[in-house]
Amino acid sequence: LRSITNNLSDGVLYQYVVNAEGGIESFPYASSGVQELFEITPDMLAKDPMLVFNMVHPEDLEVMLQKGEHSRNTLSTFEHEYRISTPSGKIKWIHTRSNPQKIADGKTMWDGLSINITKRKKLELAL
Repeated sequence: LRSITNNLSDGVLYQYVVNAEGGIESFPYASSGVQELFEITPDMLAKDPMLVFNMVHPEDLEVMLQKGEHSRNTLSTFEHEYRISTPSGKIKWIHTRSNPQKIADGKTMWDGLSINITKRKKLELAL
């Protein structure tokens, strides 16, 4: 499975966990595409799950967190388009879609996919 997910071009497959209170806990899995998309390694993300959230554009973060909380409370699909600013200063548009499930100790885990949609967003905004 890791070999397959590592072939995803300009995107990342991941698992993301929050605790019973909704606090960010971990990314137990992130494919190697996290390096191209977010400019961090899977190990960096495993050690500090806040890395990707700290990249989200401030104007997009509140809606993202609200949608995440709704997804956690209703176990409905999370889907969102948002901007990030990478460590090298690039601004990218990301589309994320994931499905939650309850796991041990009241935690929630999402299995998801994030892809770079910057080219598409630039075309949309130009129109």
